[in-house]
Amino acid sequence: MSQASDQLEAMQHELHAIRKTWWWLLLLGCLLIVGGILSISHPLFISLGAAVLIGTILLVSGTATVVTSFWTGQWGAFLVQLLIGILYIVLGLAITDSPLQAVTGLTLMVAAFCIVGGIFRATSAFVIRYPQWGWSLLSGIITTLFGLIVFRHFSDFGLWLIGTLIGVELLFNGVTWIMLAFNVRSIPEVEVSDTANGSSA
Repeated sequence: MSQASDQLEAMQHELHAIRKTWWWLLLLGCLLIVGGILSISHPLFISLGAAVLIGTILLVSGTATVVTSFWTGQWGAFLVQLLIGILYIVLGLAITDSPLQAVTGLTLMVAAFCIVGGIFRATSAFVIRYPQWGWSLLSGIITTLFGLIVFRHFSDFGLWLIGTLIGVELLFNGVTWIMLAFNVRSIPEVEVSDTANGSSA
């Protein structure tokens, strides 16, 4: 009983602390929504920025991997790590030097992922038929169709799809944080205190 009471009291303290700073959650949600709107309004710029960011991450990771492989020169996997680091650096340089081609490559990867993932989800839902499997089947079909559309009309989607997807993701996350902020704000502080007093008694 004491352990359950301690867990309940800790949860109430967390809710109380979040309730006092609910407006931070609201601010975060608003910033994410603004970022999502900007991303959808300028998808090409965001797509290029994402490609450059990925290329920079690969450059930094490759350099760190090469340096680390020399530090651990006695390690049996020295050559493997060295080759991986060089591969990262080459890919990073290729992406940063030609971000437009990198964006088109990322779009093809998104299309392939949607096709393969959608087919797998729809097939597993139809074969296993777990509870609410119809929704998974529908989701898999829609995802597969989306991937096929992107792949078929690649020249139209190639340069703005990544930025648009990032914008949509930011919008949904922003709405989620805003709803959470208002829900936390609506927590009655008096009831929380009364519950805490009752549990301690």
